[in-house]
Amino acid sequence: MTSIETHIINLLDPDTKVHIKGIAIKALCSDHTARALEALLKASHDQNYSVRLRAVHALGNQSIWEVNDHLLSIMSNDSHATVRAHAIEALAKQGAPGAIPKIAEKHFGEKISVQQASANALYYYSGSKSLSNLARGVYFYNLNKFTEALDCFNNTLVLDTNNFYAYYYRGMCFIHIDENEKALEDLTTYLDLQPEDPIGDGFYNRGILHSSLHDDKETMIKDLLEQIKWNPDHANAQWDLGNYYLAIAEIELAIEHFSKYIKQKPDDIYGYKYRAACYKRNNQIFLGIEDHTRIIELDPSWSNYGDRASYYMEAGLFNDAIEDCDQAIRIDPTYFSYLMRGESLAKFGDYKAAIKDCNKSIELRSSNPSAYILRAECYYHLNNKVQAHIDFKTAIEIVPRLGYYGRSKFYRSIDEREKSLSDLDEVIKITPQISGLHLKKACDYAFLGKEEKAIDSINMAFKLLKGDTNYVIKEIENESDLDAIRGKEEYIKLVKSYQN
Repeated sequence: MTSIETHIINLLDPDTKVHIKGIAIKALCSDHTARALEALLKASHDQNYSVRLRAVHALGNQSIWEVNDHLLSIMSNDSHATVRAHAIEALAKQGAPGAIPKIAEKHFGEKISVQQASANALYYYSGSKSLSNLARGVYFYNLNKFTEALDCFNNTLVLDTNNFYAYYYRGMCFIHIDENEKALEDLTTYLDLQPEDPIGDGFYNRGILHSSLHDDKETMIKDLLEQIKWNPDHANAQWDLGNYYLAIAEIELAIEHFSKYIKQKPDDIYGYKYRAACYKRNNQIFLGIEDHTRIIELDPSWSNYGDRASYYMEAGLFNDAIEDCDQAIRIDPTYFSYLMRGESLAKFGDYKAAIKDCNKSIELRSSNPSAYILRAECYYHLNNKVQAHIDFKTAIEIVPRLGYYGRSKFYRSIDEREKSLSDLDEVIKITPQISGLHLKKACDYAFLGKEEKAIDSINMAFKLLKGDTNYVIKEIENESDLDAIRGKEEYIKLVKSYQN
């Protein structure tokens, strides 16, 4: 048996120690026989990382064209970044026809993050100056060295004015250094050159720029929808679409996009939180409870038990709500945990127990107006109107906007609508731009039979949300006090005037 055959056996034997395999590889580096090549190719798949790396080095020195496809496969698929990097280096040394474009496609198109060796290999061995600059630019970009990266991308575009990778990455550099108009221009050029967005998030980033720079929500939505057309797994696009549709009360569409976001990121509790909020708005409270149960499985914190308790209360499941609040208090006895349990007990009709929890909540945080508002409601139901008045007054002194709104909400619940209107007027003096306050006034006016004033308040809500007419319409549909108003000719004309 020849010495070469011995080294081949040592190299291919899975039980051979790593340092022996290293010696075998070193001996085979200078041998260009078919059997030596076969052994090195097999060694490049060895379970040990250092053996694979040495084999890739050896293959790079073989100067045999047949290894190029194999090196491309290693470059794309090896689990270790350094092995991928040295496979790129080996390909560049080979100078194989077509290898450099393939390297660019894998390295930039899929954004494989390899070590600097890959960028250096392309820089020193590539016949393409533009690609050399591009490789170095992406390397600097991945290190967050955006000034150095910009220089490289600028040089790339001097040599190759249609290099869409350079436009994309230069645009992303501009985003990071807050030159967003330039970023928008570069991303638009990238998408003009490559309308199918091969990098996978060009439309998304351009859409966000349209929104942040020019408040152009319509173009943003077009770009986000185009993004998921080409890349349906783009989680951020699904998330932003969900939030947009939730904001304009297109709840079914919001649920659809949050569900797709959850599919991509099943362990992100915020996807479930926002979808649950949509279910609540859509009167699908039990689906919201299911989402909050999943949230607790992922993060059993006191606040998440408190959130699910609020959904149980909405569903009329007060015992379940109290149990969740008990668990929240066991985990962390915060002012909010006691407040939530107090609210559950009040809904259940146990006002004395609710007052005790309000007392504890106030003891832990005396500056929280919500505890005073809840305690005032409980005192009122226990016919202690003097103490109720004192607590409402205290809440107003702490945070006037919340105090007046809380008392207005309470007056509305007991059909004291004139008093509710008076408090709403105080809130509007403080925050006049909130359309929902005018809708609440419309409800009170409608209840009192003052239909003309109700229409005037609805008109003000439309004015404040002129760009979101559908949102206002859906909010009106959810208010039973406004059922009679929706059939009035004046209301129908008003809606048409804003829709046009």
